[in-house]
Amino acid sequence: MKIGTLLTTAIVSLSTVGGGLAVYVAVTKYQTMDRIAEAQGRLAIVRAASDIPRYLNPERGFATNILYGPATVDPAQLTEHDKLRKQTDGARDRMNALRKELPGPFDDGATIGSNIDAINSKFTALREAIDKAIAGPADARKDAAKKVVADNAVLNAGVTALLNEQVRRMAILNGDAYRQSNYANIAMTLRDVGGLNSSVHKNLVGAKKVANDAEKADMARMQGRNDQIVMSLMELRGNAATPANVAAALETMNSNYVEEFGREMKLVKDGAVSGKYEHDVETFYVASQKGLGSIIGVRDAFYDNAEQILAGASSAARTSFTIALAGLLAVLIASAGLIVMVRRRVCAPIVSLTTRMSRLADGDVADEIPGAERSDEIGAMASAVQVFKDNMIRADRLAAEKQAENDGKMRRAQALDGLTRAFEAKVTELVGGLSRASSTMESTAQSMTSTAAQVNEWHFDEATHQPGRRRRDQQRCQEQDRCADDRIQLDRQQTSRDRKPDHVQQIEAVRYSSKEPGDIEIQRPQCDEPAGAEGGKPNQNVSGAFLPFD
Repeated sequence: MKIGTLLTTAIVSLSTVGGGLAVYVAVTKYQTMDRIAEAQGRLAIVRAASDIPRYLNPERGFATNILYGPATVDPAQLTEHDKLRKQTDGARDRMNALRKELPGPFDDGATIGSNIDAINSKFTALREAIDKAIAGPADARKDAAKKVVADNAVLNAGVTALLNEQVRRMAILNGDAYRQSNYANIAMTLRDVGGLNSSVHKNLVGAKKVANDAEKADMARMQGRNDQIVMSLMELRGNAATPANVAAALETMNSNYVEEFGREMKLVKDGAVSGKYEHDVETFYVASQKGLGSIIGVRDAFYDNAEQILAGASSAARTSFTIALAGLLAVLIASAGLIVMVRRRVCAPIVSLTTRMSRLADGDVADEIPGAERSDEIGAMASAVQVFKDNMIRADRLAAEKQAENDGKMRRAQALDGLTRAFEAKVTELVGGLSRASSTMESTAQSMTSTAAQVNEWHFDEATHQPGRRRRDQQRCQEQDRCADDRIQLDRQQTSRDRKPDHVQQIEAVRYSSKEPGDIEIQRPQCDEPAGAEGGKPNQNVSGAFLPFD
């Protein structure tokens, strides 16, 4: 496997692990965001539905005040009743707005819609019953008031069932939000039970009579349920883990509901025994609404905490999701960048260095070694290759110098051999020429001797008449012989000098002139004979005679 492929595979493997982890975190956080969004949606339904009893109970309580009041209804009471109805209608509109979005992301969206529709039906029936009771005869209003309270309890039970189911489903979505919402539902249950308990006591105040055994039993039962729920909430007051807003709301509830409204309820119980009640319906209603309102404060504190928990969890999940996506993107970018960097900074230099090493192995030392300036491992490899290159250059230079030296020696040997051969040929030629010249000169000397003899004879013939000329002729001939001997000696000395390798010279005393083939002109010193005494004949001389070799 090539190193580039190996490194790329390693990078891709690491990127796959990192990217897989980032994808896992992103998917997990996305699922968390989905769960939180679902929990927030269910909490919105819970808060919208729970506002129906919150505002409907005061509306219904005020309606029972009218029913227990004078036969002629005070218009001011009707106006105040309408104000309470507007608050209830606002809560109902918010609930119905959520109903239009169902089923939405909820798997039980259809069931939620059916429950909301049932609440609307009961709400409409309760409104109609209240309006009918107020408009009906005065003697039937008290019985109608009891029916309204009972119907209102049924409606509240339907709302409570919806709230409990939605909060229960929040448990698997977010545990902290579930705990806060569960406490909120407990507070809302206390509001319903307390409201119903208040209605039972108010009925006695409105009737202004001694309670019978059934009414006393109802009062005891309602008070027992009320006290049980109050105790479960009051346990949170001394808990250090209780949020500050919840602790403050619990203190308010303890003051307004447990203590103040508790005293009002005690007065009603005393009146139920004697038939005499210290406060009328209006006073009881004001005290009850103040106490029950403090319970709503506790409920809202828990719901607010649940919303904050979900909002924080959603923000954290969204942040983690964003970070995971950013991490995934960073892993992809880093992987691509690493692959490109490895290809450019590692693989490409190694390939270039390998190619250069191949050319270097073929003897190419002209180009520079790539990467020699780097300070990493590739630079170290390039430096090592540079050493090989320098050694090759040095070896080539030494080989070239050695070759040049050998070529010089060869040329000198060839030149010396040529000179030796030329010298041998020249010497051979000169020796041959000198041999021939020596033979010629010997023949010449013999000829001159013969000539001299003839001259002597001639001079002898004329000696009687010219004794002085004969003597001169003899001297001239002797001089000619001496000159010939000197020339021969000069030729021998010249031949001895011509044996030196670097100097080949001509014999100055002997001049070869190609007059005719085979002739040598030998120039001798002139031995002129003075003019003869007789007949005025010119003197004979021997000068520049041409002697044949054969």
